[in-house]
Amino acid sequence: MRQAKTNQEKWLEGAKGSPQNRVMETLDKLPPRPSHLGERAGAIWRQTGKLLVEAGMLARADLGLLARYAMLRAEHEAVMSQLAGMTPDFEDKGQVGMRAFALKSSSELRQIDEALGLNPVARARLGKHSPAAAEKSPLTELRAARERRLKSAACGGKDG
Repeated sequence: MRQAKTNQEKWLEGAKGSPQNRVMETLDKLPPRPSHLGERAGAIWRQTGKLLVEAGMLARADLGLLARYAMLRAEHEAVMSQLAGMTPDFEDKGQVGMRAFALKSSSELRQIDEALGLNPVARARLGKHSPAAAEKSPLTELRAARERRLKSAACGGKDG
């Protein structure tokens, strides 16, 4: 017997267009969180997903990665809060395992950050920067003023 579809599966089926376009299109609304995410992971899903949607950087193909990020970050935070309350004991196999998980998960979280464009360098590589903000930057204004001065000097001090 087939299980009932989850809210996320129903939401994904509601997309229009060819399957290729449905996967790669950027989303203008965050879908419901996957049911397997816990409370903290769900909060991370909503917070991070909302930021990515507002930036126009979340595609349907990224939803699985976003879910992995939310789940892993919630687990990482839980382990780090446990470790923070412990006196370091490198003979304790439980602590050693927790520290190994924390190290491995932080590395994977950085990789997912890069893939989703959650840091400035990744956004620049993905070409997701705001041209309007770049046009208004002080550096751009200085360059334009310099160009005007050079042009004025080349014309003999006359505006031309």
